[in-house]
Amino acid sequence: MSMTKTDRFEEVYIIKDNDYKNPIRITNFNTRLEKYPKPEIETVSWTNSNGDSIEGILFWPPSKKNSKNLPLVVDIHGGPTSMRVESTNLNGMQYYYYASLLASKGFVVMQPNYSGGTGYGDKFTQNIIGSAITNPTDDIIKGVEYLIREKVLIELEWLCKYLK
Repeated sequence: MSMTKTDRFEEVYIIKDNDYKNPIRITNFNTRLEKYPKPEIETVSWTNSNGDSIEGILFWPPSKKNSKNLPLVVDIHGGPTSMRVESTNLNGMQYYYYASLLASKGFVVMQPNYSGGTGYGDKFTQNIIGSAITNPTDDIIKGVEYLIREKVLIELEWLCKYLK
């Protein structure tokens, strides 16, 4: 199985005798990366225009959690019935999680889990029927507004005016 933890990059593990609490790491793809400071990860939630709770993941630059005026990247995943796996090479090192790379370069990265995604029940998955573009877009825009309002990540008054 592949596993990522908040303090470790993705690696491949095996499980012996159904002992899920003690996986055995069998790869070292990201050993060199583990020496570098890692982003801080936080789960956030907000309410969309329909009153539904939407969740997202924030990746903060190392040692910058809750700092003000950081640039924001909204990392929109594929979906709703597919997933995206990415990696990139940076100076010969394979980097398997792009949001972490962006955070290590000083960006706050938000990955919203918008309407239509799996893992949040049938109603959430079916929220895109008839509104496949408008509902996910609303979820994402409300998430950005939440970050501006509650987390005060960025000074983008023009964005707030634009979104209204």
